[in-house]
Amino acid sequence: MFVTMKGKDMEKNEYLAYYMEFDNKYTGKLNKYGGLPTHLPPQWPMDERFGEWTFLCQFYCDGKMLSIPGTLCIHVYQLMIDGIQSSDPVVVQVPIGAEENRERMGTADDYLQESDINFKEVCEEITEESYRKLEDKNGNRLMHSKLGGWYPFMEETNWHFFTETEWKNKCFLGAIRDEFYTPFCWGCDYSLVIFLNELNQVECKFY
Repeated sequence: MFVTMKGKDMEKNEYLAYYMEFDNKYTGKLNKYGGLPTHLPPQWPMDERFGEWTFLCQFYCDGKMLSIPGTLCIHVYQLMIDGIQSSDPVVVQVPIGAEENRERMGTADDYLQESDINFKEVCEEITEESYRKLEDKNGNRLMHSKLGGWYPFMEETNWHFFTETEWKNKCFLGAIRDEFYTPFCWGCDYSLVIFLNELNQVECKFY
């Protein structure tokens, strides 16, 4: 969500973002990591040889922080072999009306303590300097783990890993950063970027 304002010498954009704060306890929230999903996915991600993929986290479509047509929440899964990350994660859309996971089905990550994901609302004020420093006017770190907000590919920048074809007709939903304050270790300082394509299907990719 953003508002564009014309300045005297430059264009300034304001984006509404929700910065993730990873708690160390679970109180029953739908935004969570670790443990098992609260609702059943339409299909469990599976590997022919190693079986069911491991559940990592879940984000609820509340219509404010995250809104996806026909979707109750999204799950993130990854293939784990002997506790080692063995694939890129995948995102699964759980439709509105999905059954609750009363039988506690699924595979939990033994190294992730089930906990809440909380959010802090931040207005990101983007200026010309933001593209170089990856900070907004107020010093907010723009590559923070978040839902919504600004991300480099949303504008015409020199970021070589975002190509015009790759992001054409796609909507940025959020990102999970590989940093000390997150429970996830993607490796190589990557972010898991989550976006919606033109078919209203959720995809994710490392950058």
